[in-house]
Amino acid sequence: MNRHDRRRQISSLSKAPDVDARLAGDMRVATGLHKDGRLKEAADLYRKILKAYEGHPELRVAWSNLGAAYQGLGKLDEAVQALKKARALKPDAPAAHQNLGMAHLQLNQLPEALACLETAVDLAPAFMDGWMSLGIARDRADDLAGALEAFERACDLAPEAPQPRFNLALLHRRAGRVDEARAALARCVESEPRFAEALYTLGSIEEQSGDLRAAAERYLETLRLLPQAEPIHAQLGGVLHALARTDAETAKTMAQRWAEEFPASLTARNNAAILLGTGLISATPSVV
Repeated sequence: MNRHDRRRQISSLSKAPDVDARLAGDMRVATGLHKDGRLKEAADLYRKILKAYEGHPELRVAWSNLGAAYQGLGKLDEAVQALKKARALKPDAPAAHQNLGMAHLQLNQLPEALACLETAVDLAPAFMDGWMSLGIARDRADDLAGALEAFERACDLAPEAPQPRFNLALLHRRAGRVDEARAALARCVESEPRFAEALYTLGSIEEQSGDLRAAAERYLETLRLLPQAEPIHAQLGGVLHALARTDAETAKTMAQRWAEEFPASLTARNNAAILLGTGLISATPSVV
């Protein structure tokens, strides 16, 4: 039976002997639509399921998923209402409070968001995603100390997860704690070497700290992941020209490597040409 037929056949099933199996099957169809990005169809089906199985004790997931679909569709007020119903069905579920808190945060309802997220981590102190969300909300509320505490808890709970440590690094940097930010970013790229944003941020910290060679290496690493990011190519050019004033040979060596690794970048080729003293390169090769 295809999805369309399944949706058409949903009706009031609360007293059917195989109601649990039917609900599970219909939810599989709805979540399949959801995962495929067909949010409007998924939301329509979640609503039909909620009506058809009204009174069933296992509808919390349908309400929660409906809220998530509404969030994806930008219907934030509807999302909050759906997520409140999900929470009411299982008020001791930390994820229900977290989901609702994030919906409130999207609406910039900070007191409501903070209350939900504090409850989530109170219910489950080892809930890493709850601490992550709480850190984001506290940061939005300009509570730097509270946000740092939340991200530190998330890092303690998932030492190898790069995102909590990246968020922590950004807060340390904003607070002027450069060494702490650098250490957190180094841990990020150690656990996830392809984390381009962390590599770039680490490079920018090295550049601001005056370690131009280290900054250039980080920008090169970032460009290997994002080869078409011309603003980073331009930033690398600036760093190498500054480095050339104190260490010309290193700047030339790195410029040569840059041009060889990224031959499609005119920025790389021209900067390398200037640093190596070979002259500018035309944008389009001539055809003879």
